[in-house]
Amino acid sequence: MDQTATSATDQLIELWGTLDPWSYDRAAVADLQLQALQERFSERRDQLPLLEQRARDEGVDRINSVQDVVPLLFSHTTYKSYPTSFIEKGQWEMMNRWLGALSTHPIDDVDLADVDGIDDWIRALREAGHLVLTSSGTTGHSSLMNQTRGDRALHSRLLAKAPEVIRGAKADNSYVFFRGGPSHGLNMGSEEAMLLADLYGRPGESHFITDADLSTADLDRLARIRKSIIEGTAPASEIAKVELEAAERNAMMEEAIEHWLDRLFDHWGEPIFLYAGHAMMWRILEGGRSRGVADGSLHADSVIRTGGGMKGFRGQDDFYNDLEEFFGVDRTRWVFLYGMSELLTQFIRCIEGNYHFPPTTIPIILDKDGATMLNRPSGIVEGRAGFFDVTLEGRWGGVISGDKLTVDFDACACGREGPAITEVSRYVDLSEGDDKLTCAGQIDSYIRGFVGGDWQA
Repeated sequence: MDQTATSATDQLIELWGTLDPWSYDRAAVADLQLQALQERFSERRDQLPLLEQRARDEGVDRINSVQDVVPLLFSHTTYKSYPTSFIEKGQWEMMNRWLGALSTHPIDDVDLADVDGIDDWIRALREAGHLVLTSSGTTGHSSLMNQTRGDRALHSRLLAKAPEVIRGAKADNSYVFFRGGPSHGLNMGSEEAMLLADLYGRPGESHFITDADLSTADLDRLARIRKSIIEGTAPASEIAKVELEAAERNAMMEEAIEHWLDRLFDHWGEPIFLYAGHAMMWRILEGGRSRGVADGSLHADSVIRTGGGMKGFRGQDDFYNDLEEFFGVDRTRWVFLYGMSELLTQFIRCIEGNYHFPPTTIPIILDKDGATMLNRPSGIVEGRAGFFDVTLEGRWGGVISGDKLTVDFDACACGREGPAITEVSRYVDLSEGDDKLTCAGQIDSYIRGFVGGDWQA
């Protein structure tokens, strides 16, 4: 580590240049993390008036321990706290004010003249240097998170580390790149796919299932309709319309997937960088075997990056065993990452199946309500996932998620010191019920105070 770095934050980011950023001296990093927390708090309170107001109300003037930042964490719902009426009424100035309340740089340089819908608004923001990312949820209300060009450049740099650590893969544009998804979109998944293609894809050899844009407006609309169908409030005419749209879209997608699979197996004997979720991994297996592709015939230097939930699949062990047999690559040599749109950095899965915290992301494990920190010096802790990502420039780095984690604060059998995540679930999927927060949820009222306007949903 370069001790001449100008700040603790810089020194933590420099650890990404080491051989394995997820393996570090925990005690030394903990000291730097606390210093970086104070640095970020000092910087951001001047840039984010709602953070400054919250800190004053909570009596936080300095970060002396990780506990001090708990009341300043934003809920993951904070980034979707704008009223739907702003979108429906085309109140883009109000949307600018809302986003500006959560951004470290003023949103006062955006040309709104030709904006007609949320996708146009996001593109206008991006043209002005506010590289907003979306994360569409099941409620039909997308999260919107600002990032700077510096965030995007650092994200690209950090994405290259996991393939290097796990597979020795260099980001030298020497692979035929295949992404089991679209090439365009305003969400984190599409953003990462495009960055990975730029890092690993040979010129002219990056292949996506479709080049069609993923419309945020369409995704939100369909999610709202699905929710109303589940709740039994959707009219029959709307259900019929959605079913017709889904059938047409599925037919086009099936054709696109088959063409994509043809291209994939045409390059099967070359080094491939494959980035696909679990469902698409299974489609690849089925497509390969139906085409007579021999098990274990994937080029030995290929990189497999996958992840996502297992919902809808049979037993996890059988699922992975079948994929390992087909690809001929042990799952310990696949690139698995845990992360979320609210964070820039990601967590690598080790050979023991645990996900390790990077040095730039501080674990803050909380009770279900998100009010009390449960961190301990050693041992296993179970609770709601909170994080502080010190790398973020465009927004506040502290967030409370909807995930429930089991975290081991002791050294891992893989050789890394920890902490590491051993289990992940979501509160909304658990028998213990809802995903409501107390302390962090109050941030939304601060936003309404700073933005003003009509907050009718």
